[in-house]
Amino acid sequence: MRDRIEELLAQQVDGAKVECLKITDEPKFLTGGKPLADDLVKAQVVRTGLAEFGLSVERPNGGGTF
Repeated sequence: MRDRIEELLAQQVDGAKVECLKITDEPKFLTGGKPLADDLVKAQVVRTGLAEFGLSVERPNGGGTF
């Protein structure tokens, strides 16, 4: 999860690095799906959720954290 968050941040700010990632609440497993067109007994997962979290991000070029 941390690696994916870092990838998404780097797309917005080149060189951004996750310094700290902390889960702040008990996990809440929420999954949503839709029936498969060719097999209505099965479903395809389309979204899922885990928990609330906080993070600290290091700015590129030693610009501190945010």
